[in-house]
Amino acid sequence: MSMMLPISRRLSDKAFVCLAGLLLFAAVCPAAGPQYFDVPAGEAAQTLRTFSRQSGVEILYPAEAMRGARTRAMRGEATALAALRIMLEGTGFEAVQDATSSALVVKPIGRAVPAPVAGPDASATPGRLRGRVRRAPLAAARDSDLPVIVLSPFEVLSDTDLGYRGGNSVSATRMSAPIRQLPMTVMAFTESFIDDQKPYDLYDVVKWAPGVHQDNVSPQGWVRYSIRGFTSAAVQRNGFSSFRFIDTTNIERVEVVKGPASLLYGQINPGGVINYITKRPEPVAQLDLTAAAGTNDYSRAVVDATGPVPGTHGALLYRAIAMTEDVPQFQVFAHARKLMLAPSATWVISDRAKLTIDFEHFERRDRMPTSGVVLKYVNSVATAPYGPLPWDFSYAGKGDYQDFTSDALTAELTSQLSDHVDLHAVWLDSSWNMEWRATGQGGTGLISQSAINRYYPASAGLTPADAMFRRNRWEHQWGGERSAEIDTASTFEVHGVDLRLLIGAKKNFATPFRATQRNNPNVPGNPLYLKPWDLRNPSTWDRTVPFGVDALIPVASTAADSSSSALYGVMTASALADRLHVLAGFAEHELRNEPTLDLLANTATPPTTRSASVPQIGALFAVGGGVSIYANYSKSFLANTNMLRVDNVPAVPAEPSIGRGSEAGLKFDFPGGKLSGTLSAYRIRANPTDIVTITSGVAPDGTTLFTDIQGGSQLSQGVEANLSYTPSDDLQILLGFSRCHAFYEEHPANPAFDGAPLVATPDMTFSLWGKYSPRQGPLAKFSLAGGVEYVGQNSYLANNPTARLPAYTTVDLTLGYRFCAFRRKWTAQFTVKNLLDERYFASSSSWGFPRYAILSLETKF
Repeated sequence: MSMMLPISRRLSDKAFVCLAGLLLFAAVCPAAGPQYFDVPAGEAAQTLRTFSRQSGVEILYPAEAMRGARTRAMRGEATALAALRIMLEGTGFEAVQDATSSALVVKPIGRAVPAPVAGPDASATPGRLRGRVRRAPLAAARDSDLPVIVLSPFEVLSDTDLGYRGGNSVSATRMSAPIRQLPMTVMAFTESFIDDQKPYDLYDVVKWAPGVHQDNVSPQGWVRYSIRGFTSAAVQRNGFSSFRFIDTTNIERVEVVKGPASLLYGQINPGGVINYITKRPEPVAQLDLTAAAGTNDYSRAVVDATGPVPGTHGALLYRAIAMTEDVPQFQVFAHARKLMLAPSATWVISDRAKLTIDFEHFERRDRMPTSGVVLKYVNSVATAPYGPLPWDFSYAGKGDYQDFTSDALTAELTSQLSDHVDLHAVWLDSSWNMEWRATGQGGTGLISQSAINRYYPASAGLTPADAMFRRNRWEHQWGGERSAEIDTASTFEVHGVDLRLLIGAKKNFATPFRATQRNNPNVPGNPLYLKPWDLRNPSTWDRTVPFGVDALIPVASTAADSSSSALYGVMTASALADRLHVLAGFAEHELRNEPTLDLLANTATPPTTRSASVPQIGALFAVGGGVSIYANYSKSFLANTNMLRVDNVPAVPAEPSIGRGSEAGLKFDFPGGKLSGTLSAYRIRANPTDIVTITSGVAPDGTTLFTDIQGGSQLSQGVEANLSYTPSDDLQILLGFSRCHAFYEEHPANPAFDGAPLVATPDMTFSLWGKYSPRQGPLAKFSLAGGVEYVGQNSYLANNPTARLPAYTTVDLTLGYRFCAFRRKWTAQFTVKNLLDERYFASSSSWGFPRYAILSLETKF
């Protein structure tokens, strides 16, 4: 389906209502008055960035002239201009407000010439430096009776970000640490970068990380990820297991840690982990309104409000996020809606402790959901996508649906027990529920000629190669998690060596899972059997289903539960005048699976308990000039406590899979942040392999049959590069490159596949994203951002790894414009995704989105 312009022809009624409401709200809402500020004293380059983030106002200042200047602390309520003037007292500089742009200008006292902007921190969108403010040192905080927010070593300090460049990470060690000092590959995607992507899902963000690809994408967007050749990569939400569907509305930051990471995250594949961090309350009042609309019936509205609760003097903070979206649909008949509500509150108990409670509710409702790729089967083995078919082809039937709901409640306490010891405790209670009905199988070659002859005359010439099997399948799955975690972080010095020690424990009390399934009988001629489609003839594509779910036959009903526990310790050491950084950690994990109940057959598998010890060690040495060398070694494990299936029947217990990885490389972090990044080479081996699930046919009742295989070994080795380059204050560039050779050293079932590539692992990827935001001149109100991504060939079928999907290249482009209206600052962005309308397969089960466009409008209060 090609992009259709003008966009207004495709706007939904909801989009017009959202845009009109936003304009009306902006027109009647009064202009911003006094705000609450909490900016500590310090170096001007740092404190002015913090002030810009809190005020939501762009600041222009002379970077060179102010180098080394220190500003005063500002804590309390004031207008932005008054607060900045207080900070500048005694520095020899003063603040004025530009009458044209409303920006605040810092200049030497007595001079009238405005100064240039200091750098990309003052983003094109005022206030993009939002992030949680941290407590200043106690000595600086005692001059105020107002409460301040605790500086926690367990939270990333977003003030260290420089535009797209993420300065700190918490995902690698659970303690906030500069990425340039970590002896491993870590990428942090900032809120500014995420906003500019206009992401459909999480993959639209992490695809810019080298070595990350999508695997087995469900047609509706349930994505599994591959990192460095290993599929089903762990996706974490604030360090806990995430959900099947992930919307980016409530995401502040995404971090990707490469290599075996079981030290902190338990049983995962050895390629790495993706951890996204949700938004939290902030101490400065701000209201962010966004409305968007586009082609393919897309519309979206987001309200994000945060700040101190009135009358609490900053002791109680709140955040409330609401989102509704008509999901862009690229196939005929499909329609979907999303809804998110995410309230949270932070109680600043004292200058040493705070408690945050947040809740997130998410819904996605699909009607006649987007269908997957139709594959050609030969002898029950998928071979290649069937074609040609229209790019907007769908095999969904009338009445097909998919409903998904997730809820997560988190309580998080951080406390400074002493000047050198901090405590972090978290409780999580989450649940999800997913129900769907699907009538398309998405495959040819699955039914016999005799079955075809019951429905088509010989003159039709239909053979199994062109007949698409259809079945009516209903399935309901639901589950959840209850977990707790407690960590202590200590800092101390021994003989000139700075040490940080994390000791923690994590307990997963329960992870229940239930699944039920009903199918129609797979017996040609039965009234409940659906007539196959002749994919050559659209007139045979009958989408009606003359019976409901109640007529279907129960074929599966299972119940399972598991629990786990972990004890871990991580120590980092810095020595030799901060040139040497060493990381060492060790963890003990235990996982228990309760019996899996087959409620139809009234049988149960035996319970299993497995444990693993996981070490990790690495070192980084700064050789000088902003260049460091590093190396590391780590292990991962997958307990694999479930039973291996043969045609859906549990047979024998799986074996634990152990991954061992080593990595070495260079890190760049040149003064001023103009160039930073990582060049790395890695080698990861896993044996026995993780469980590989293959499609082994279709049962007489219409159930798809799966068989699990395991054994042998997998090897992944390659090189990666990720660079952030800021050649000028106006331009930011991100570059990524990956060359990966991931293959079966020994295939678990078929020696003929020894040396065959692992699934969903492109042989090469390249990405380049840039943003140009002029600060001066006639184009100062505009911004231009865009990127190109190349994805090489990759294997896509576990039971036929020699089959390859072709390489593809996509291009995205965004044009931004800043203006003032209704006494407000606005940002409008026009985004085109897949600008060249490249047709490609995202995985074996879904294809990439065609070209589509989005127009968004945002304002802040």
